[in-house]
Amino acid sequence: MYHITYRADRWQAVQHRNPTAGAWQIAHQDLPDDQRLSVELHRTTDGSVSITDARIEYAFIGRTGKPHWHTRRTLHPDEVLLEEVRCATE
Repeated sequence: MYHITYRADRWQAVQHRNPTAGAWQIAHQDLPDDQRLSVELHRTTDGSVSITDARIEYAFIGRTGKPHWHTRRTLHPDEVLLEEVRCATE
C-alpha cells in the first residue's frame, strides 16, 4: 500500500467554462532509488476525490541533465491511500 498526500489548494478546473466538470491535480511522492509515486486525482463538484491514474516512475537523466520520468509500474487505485493536506493561511 502506498500513501500520498495532496494539497487542498492545488485543484485546477478540468474545463474553465464548465465548472460542473470538476477539478484535477497531480501529486508526487519521492520513493527510494530515484523513483516517485505519481497520482492524478479528480474531484467532482460534490467534493468526492478519485484516482484516475497512479504509477511508480523512475528518473532517466537525459542529455540536458534533467530527469525524464518513465513509468515502471501502473498501480490500481486500491493500492494508494489518499490524504488531503490543508495549508495554513499566512
